[in-house]
Amino acid sequence: MKFSADKLLQQGIKAHQAGQAKDAERLYRSILKKQPNHPDANHNLGLLILGLDKPKLSLPYFKSALKVNPEQDQYWLSLIDALIKVGELDEARKTLQQGRDSGLKREKLDQLASQLESEVNAPAKKQVDALIALYDQGQLEEVVTQANALAKHLPREIRLFNILGAANKALRNFDAAITNYKRALKINPSLAEVHYNLGNALKDKGDLGAAIGSYKRAIKCKPEFTAAYSNLGNALREAGELTEAIANFMHITKINPDYAEGHYNLGIALKEKDDLSAAVKSFEHAVTISPDYADAHFSLGNALLVSTK
Repeated sequence: MKFSADKLLQQGIKAHQAGQAKDAERLYRSILKKQPNHPDANHNLGLLILGLDKPKLSLPYFKSALKVNPEQDQYWLSLIDALIKVGELDEARKTLQQGRDSGLKREKLDQLASQLESEVNAPAKKQVDALIALYDQGQLEEVVTQANALAKHLPREIRLFNILGAANKALRNFDAAITNYKRALKINPSLAEVHYNLGNALKDKGDLGAAIGSYKRAIKCKPEFTAAYSNLGNALREAGELTEAIANFMHITKINPDYAEGHYNLGIALKEKDDLSAAVKSFEHAVTISPDYADAHFSLGNALLVSTK
């Protein structure tokens, strides 16, 4: 019987699609026995092996297919996918660039680049997650020690500098915390949470002006950031900017009417401005929303007492 690679390939593809892996493998290998460099047989056998979760064994077949026909996009994609799965990330990155240079479709490249980035960052994510667990356990000194050592190897890991900042702030190492948060923001200046954290560290250090600026930047990045509005208002109040603080707290109660702390803080600012009737209303809102809010109950009673004198 005359050998027909095309016929065997179609039979192999049909078996492959039907989940008949052994039959498909036999057919692909029968082609390669006669034509070792057959690109589709090599590629399809590589796919079959990759599908059996044996990425390392699939690599030679993808490389053979690509060597014969480098203009086939799918060969590049399959090889890069296998390299990522086997953990050869530098080689995957190199091959990705070669594919880019060869004219590989951009949407496919972007998808693989994202996959590659995730794999590259996976070890870093585990290490930072471990530091967060230590932080939650209260092992702050250990977090600082490990995070500082890790920062030398992960100079652009934002979460690392954020948790390092949090640990230093909790230890009252405010200058170190501020440096850590600023380092994270240098990598990505649009992170509302980090601007907020920086504001807290600056406020605890006593630098109200800088803290106010950080809270405002947090709000600019995230316009409905209630906690940032709240801390901004408190910083403004402490700085003696009562009119601006009151306007800020009023804005909080509009964007989040059920935020008891917002009403409470508004009441405190109004009381300090000697607007007792408005302060009473704000405290009443706070205790209506949160009946167990002890500070709000105390402030309400105090404001009522003062207003009757």
